[in-house]
Amino acid sequence: MAPVDELRQQADQLRKEKRYAEALPLYRELWEKHRDACNEWDGWKYAQCLAKEKKYTQALDVNREVYRMSPDFQMNNNAYGWAIYHTEISVDKVRDENRYLRAAEAILKLCKQDDPYSPYVRTVLAVAKYFQNPFNAHAMVQWLTKVDGKKLRDEVFSFTDPNGNLREQASDKERYYAGLSKALLELEDYQACIDVSEEALTEIGKMHYYNDIWFQWRIALSKYHLGDTSEAISMMKAEGRT
Repeated sequence: MAPVDELRQQADQLRKEKRYAEALPLYRELWEKHRDACNEWDGWKYAQCLAKEKKYTQALDVNREVYRMSPDFQMNNNAYGWAIYHTEISVDKVRDENRYLRAAEAILKLCKQDDPYSPYVRTVLAVAKYFQNPFNAHAMVQWLTKVDGKKLRDEVFSFTDPNGNLREQASDKERYYAGLSKALLELEDYQACIDVSEEALTEIGKMHYYNDIWFQWRIALSKYHLGDTSEAISMMKAEGRT
């Protein structure tokens, strides 16, 4: 067996065993000293090990090189997207909004919503959350409409808080509809707000944060502004808001 093949085999075996830290120096040697013998899969595996060890900046560099080699290699494109996400989107504080949004746009160009291994949806929801404080309705609508709400996951996330209490967070689908309906109401796009809110009441299995009431209230308020006063008042009375 050729030395390069043996090096690759050893690295691959360690990676399969999830011994990423041990596989890293072997992939690094393969990638840096034997580049002519490497293909896009070698680069993707190297970047995967880097990402598993939370070396996201280094993974980003490798994913970028692999992208240049094979721009249609979707597994790398997803990994590339996640590397961008971890280095530019999943940050404690956004210091440069233009750079942040360019990074988000790059992820959406690399990835697809329907791919379960893609950071597409996570990126859109992260950007929408960024524009919630201060609330920017135009930006919220611009970003949230980049996804198909009906295709979003409806599973809630459960966790135990520091006090030992079981808590739940809203699903991706609920967060999407809540943000979009609120933004449409603020923009006075009343019919769209009604349509989105009614769809939310049908699509979301379990509501949180009184969103079921908020959706009904936005429908009623939108109907009021569109001139359907009697229906609006009837809905508000039903929700106890008059």
